[in-house]
Amino acid sequence: MNSAGTPETLESWSHADSGRIVGFDPDALAARYQSAQQREQAVRRMMEMGLTVGAQLTVREFGPIRRDPIAVYVRGSVVSVGREEARCVLMEKVKS
Repeated sequence: MNSAGTPETLESWSHADSGRIVGFDPDALAARYQSAQQREQAVRRMMEMGLTVGAQLTVREFGPIRRDPIAVYVRGSVVSVGREEARCVLMEKVKS
């Protein structure tokens, strides 16, 4: 969460930022996926990768073009998340 107390998206984070997932942004999902079924599938896919509410993660690195994809360390694994999907993941930073 930023200083105003609102969650940030994973896409807006920097290298080595750590925190936990607080949810998925319904507006960002609606902008990316047209049908409710597509939105549900996208969230399910992210959850299968370990991106579940409450999961702790750390940004490891970014891809070479437009910072896409984003490599994150979550639940003992490094997974790659596209920028479009990262816009949908709401995060809260953990103070180190």
